Amino acid sequence: MRRSDWFAVLGIAALWFVTRALWGDCDPGVPSMWEYGYNATDEGYYLVGGKEKFVRGLFVDLARGESQNYGFSPLTHWLSYLAHLLFGLSTWTWRIPFFVLNLLSWCCLSAFISRRVGAFSSFMLCAALSLVPMVVAYERTASNDVLIGSLLVISSLLAFSRSKACLVFSALATASIALVKPSVWVLVPIVFACVMSVPKTSSRLRDAALFFGILALAIFSFKGCVILSVLKDAGVNSCTASEAVRRLTNHYPLPSLFAFFDHFRGLSSFPRDPSSSMLSFLSVLLVPVPLFFTLCAALRKNLKWRHFLYMALPLYVAGVSVMNTLYTHYFIPALAVLPLLWVFMREDMEELSVDCSEKVKAPVFVFFCAAVVALPILAWLLLNPSPLTSSSALQAVQSVYSRVYNFPAAIVWKHTFAGALALAAATTLLAFVSSAFSAKKGLLLAVALSSLVAGSVIMAFLPAAELAPYMRKAPNVFLAPAAVSFAVFLIVVVGAFSFPAVFVKKKVWFSLPLLFVASSALMTPLWRESAVELSTLRSHYHRDAAKVIAKLVPENAVVIGERSNQMLMALPTRTASTFAFNSDPMPIVKALWKREPATPLYALVDTQHSYNLKHYRENGALCDLEVVHKFVMPSFASGAPADVYLCKISRKQEKKENE
Repeated sequence: MRRSDWFAVLGIAALWFVTRALWGDCDPGVPSMWEYGYNATDEGYYLVGGKEKFVRGLFVDLARGESQNYGFSPLTHWLSYLAHLLFGLSTWTWRIPFFVLNLLSWCCLSAFISRRVGAFSSFMLCAALSLVPMVVAYERTASNDVLIGSLLVISSLLAFSRSKACLVFSALATASIALVKPSVWVLVPIVFACVMSVPKTSSRLRDAALFFGILALAIFSFKGCVILSVLKDAGVNSCTASEAVRRLTNHYPLPSLFAFFDHFRGLSSFPRDPSSSMLSFLSVLLVPVPLFFTLCAALRKNLKWRHFLYMALPLYVAGVSVMNTLYTHYFIPALAVLPLLWVFMREDMEELSVDCSEKVKAPVFVFFCAAVVALPILAWLLLNPSPLTSSSALQAVQSVYSRVYNFPAAIVWKHTFAGALALAAATTLLAFVSSAFSAKKGLLLAVALSSLVAGSVIMAFLPAAELAPYMRKAPNVFLAPAAVSFAVFLIVVVGAFSFPAVFVKKKVWFSLPLLFVASSALMTPLWRESAVELSTLRSHYHRDAAKVIAKLVPENAVVIGERSNQMLMALPTRTASTFAFNSDPMPIVKALWKREPATPLYALVDTQHSYNLKHYRENGALCDLEVVHKFVMPSFASGAPADVYLCKISRKQEKKENE
């Protein structure tokens, strides 16, 4: 690497350290970037197997339903085990393997981009996208989606090498994603497009065969390693290794391939609440912008493999959007490779600028700049919803509103199509006028089609804005990011269509992402709050709770509750999250009473998220809960303080004998 490349790498590494590592020992998440349950449970869910292996020599205990997702995401538990071997029990050091891989991916990405466009442009681009609040919040945690994003970046960069050895390692890195989530299948096209972009052998067909052959063999071998890793555990649990893995493959249900109505409900609602506010303008960069450059290349009969890469991102977004349960962090892998697309889209801009020989006229460019400001403001004013006065109007909006956990009841396009069409017409007209009333050999069609998709994405913010008063939120929480998204789309697409010679300049093109991030941080309420919270909040609820629990709970006890894995990661005490039993603790309680009747059992009962408590009440004839201590922890829903009770579980029979 050149010396200037090292400056780019060291710069992004320093930024990563300041914004991530300094918060490594803190509680996960901030209220503005909060998604239901993740920060209260998920690190524990995906890492507890490593602690169990370190403390007891086993990944699996079927009676406790742990590690409840070992068959689904074994790599996260293996990384946790590695961290425990290196650092022992801790409240945070199990994040270090995730941190290392994430930092490595950012440094490699920065170096790759620096070699293509220069150190300063590389730093500007990577810094902008690394400062996206949601990305910062999740990269401070041991997130499985951040891990997938890191592996995806590394495998994609290896795929751009001409070396066959790098192709092998790229396939291995891609295959390792299968040990984290099944989403590997909608991420493979991204890596495959990178593989095909640069020839490794005399034939691209041979490159493809080599990549897919190694990928398939690696996935098969890795899955075999998962079975081998629980042979001892299976013997202790009196089952086969494959059965142990099957019973601990717990995750949200995947969509049926032929549920077409559900697919349309999911696609039409992208981005759902709260993804709309958390992603802001990134929604249009993930879908309609890559579509525009691909359509331009297709109309110019100049499609290349990088355009397959462009379309792989909307494909991934579509694959995620058709899931009934959809968290915003599922989009992190797509965001991780967005800097690569930004670099390649500039190459498309260079080709467009060659076809555009006319000089830019200052009045026309001033008109374009004024329209970029005026049109989003006008859209914001027109979309500002009136109060829903009738029950029928309220029900109509509710039918097209969706959150992370559910599809809308109806296809959202029936509610938003007119608005999407109006936004598309305004964008197309602006492009036509800005280009001196030229269709540019049919490329205006690319603007029109991608604008229609952008209209769908932007108008998907509307149902949440209309229902905002009923959620105790201001409509601007949703309308402001919609307006920013519209402005960003106008700048990128209309700018590329009408003024490619201006936007192709490095200092312009690579300054835009930083401008977009800064604008969203200033103009959207959620990003504004997150900028403050991410730079100031440093809570240690879990560390403090672990110190108290260590004094109150015997080491041989079992603590049952959805928070238990997360709250007790620093302690050798066994835990049971109840996720494998659909939040019902009673199968665990009964199994442990039968297997080890002398073991003390404790419950963590959450007043705000009371699914466990419901089952204890229904089984009041079998057991009693005796409060031992009250903790104040971040709530499942919003991160606000919530009461969590540590209770001793007593059998009714034992209690009578003691009396």
